[in-house]
Amino acid sequence: MKKLINDIVYDTETAKIIGEWDNGMNRYDRKFCKKTFYQNKSGDFFLLSAEGAELQNSKQNDICIEIIPLTINEAEKWARGKINYKRYLDFFEEHLIWDLYTITGREAGIVLFLNNGASAIILDWMRIKGIPRMDLLGITPMGLGESIYALEQERIDDIASYLKKFDTIELLYDANGDANDLHGKATVYDIAIHGNDELECIVIVPDAWF
Repeated sequence: MKKLINDIVYDTETAKIIGEWDNGMNRYDRKFCKKTFYQNKSGDFFLLSAEGAELQNSKQNDICIEIIPLTINEAEKWARGKINYKRYLDFFEEHLIWDLYTITGREAGIVLFLNNGASAIILDWMRIKGIPRMDLLGITPMGLGESIYALEQERIDDIASYLKKFDTIELLYDANGDANDLHGKATVYDIAIHGNDELECIVIVPDAWF
């Protein structure tokens, strides 16, 4: 299939296939969906999309096939978790995020973990790569250098009220004694690790902190 969009040629015959994804349905099913991920010779990314009638709200049974151009950010987001991770890194490693400062634009905040009960560390994360965690001795926060991204982001009106939804929170680290002064508006981020793509921790950034 070949199509000219905004003066760029997208041609499935000459472009490189990076990966494929489908929803597991038979191609004759009205809910069938398959995406083939391409990069053309000029470096532009696009999808060859094949969808059944129900996904298009169509009364016909024909499969709709179309070319969908992607920006680099759209391509990275689509490929995340859908193609082989090594293959993903080959194309997008330079676009990955390695620290919380890049995501939040702030130097410090609260990192909340929900595995086996809630626990938290309150810290300055400027020099930490990856998700901040306590070292094996439980003394100093450290990072494992993994690439990370925000699954979701929301605004909250009061930190204390937000934290009340957790029965108890074990405080693992609070170098500056900020735990007793957690109130006011904040931004909350659900953070995941590339290649895992599941919630790893919750990061709370108070508006009043820099």
